[in-house]
Order: sequence, then C-alpha cells, then structure tokens
Amino acid sequence: MHISATGTSAELTKEMSALVPSGARMGDEHAGASVDEIESVYRTRLRELRRVATAITGSREVGCDAVQDAFALALVRRQQFRGEGSLEGWVWRIVVHTARDAAATDTRRRVAMLDEELAAARSHGGGERGGEVSSLVAELPERQRLALFLRYYADLDYDWRSTTGRGS
Repeated sequence: MHISATGTSAELTKEMSALVPSGARMGDEHAGASVDEIESVYRTRLRELRRVATAITGSREVGCDAVQDAFALALVRRQQFRGEGSLEGWVWRIVVHTARDAAATDTRRRVAMLDEELAAARSHGGGERGGEVSSLVAELPERQRLALFLRYYADLDYDWRSTTGRGS
C-alpha cells in the first residue's frame, strides 16, 4: 500500500487505519503506539527519512519505496513498540533496516542483470553490448566490481565470502 503524504489528516488516518490489524483499534491503550503517533512521525520526519533511505539504497526510488514499506510495517507491528525508547527512534530503526534490505535486494537484482548482460556479451563475442556492460561495471562500487571480477575471472561463486569470513 502506498501512503500519501499530501492528503488531509482525515484521509491519511483512513489510509493508515486500513493497515491496522483487525483485532486492534485506533487509540487502543494496550497497543504500543497509536496510529496517530506514527502518523505524527511520518508527517514530521518524512523528508529526513527519505533522504537517509535514499543514501542507504543509492536510489531515490528504492529509498522512497523503503520508507513507505517501513511505515506500513510500523503500523502493522505497532503493538510491538515497548516504549523503552522514543517512538521516533523505533521508526528510524525500522526505516534503516527496511532500506538496508531493499538495497540488498536491489543489488542482487542488478548483479543478476549484469550476469545476464555478461553472459550475452560472452556468447556474442562482446560486440556493441560489451561497451555497455563495461560502462555499467565501471559505475559499480569497488566491492561489487571485485565480486564480479572474482566471479568471472577467478571462477568463484557468490558464496566465496562465507569461506573468507566476509559476509554481506
């Protein structure tokens, strides 16, 4: 579900209420955090949360999607907020973890696409696609370029990190 940041308070509350589990009611005192409290964090910190998620994921689109997913998750899991820290801090943790997961998923997707491109370039002897693949590889961060090098030139699979103690 995509939550609108520009709607009226009543519209946003209605959208957020649709995400609340059926057994919980808005304003339920036994719940860890109310929908209104989460909405307040959303309205006051959205810009900062999107900036951080974008920095983590490396993509504005993926970062914004991660923030939306994180708020949906916060609403669904709002009863799990124990109140030992601030609600804003709890939401920040959810956003950071969701953005990290989204970045990992996006990286796996990009590596899979590069696998396909490199396989196509190999089967066609490079050709004009080889230059495109080379430029894409050049844009990757150093660790990802190293992983590609080890995969294609040293014939190591993607599990080589676990044998070297360098997990993701």
